[in-house]
Amino acid sequence: MKLFAQVCGNKMHERRMKERITLEVKAKVEEMKAQQEFLEALIKELEEKHRIELRKKAILKNQC
Repeated sequence: MKLFAQVCGNKMHERRMKERITLEVKAKVEEMKAQQEFLEALIKELEEKHRIELRKKAILKNQC
């Protein structure tokens, strides 16, 4: 009976550890997804600013 209780205790501990690790991994994945979305938005914004600057230069070049 003692061995059975020990095995059950180990399985419960293993299950709790797996759940905790799973939650930590999910949180880290969500954090990284949010960071990726932020960086992608920043890149798009910078690309748009660059295109605007190129258009400005082209217009100024054509005026001269």
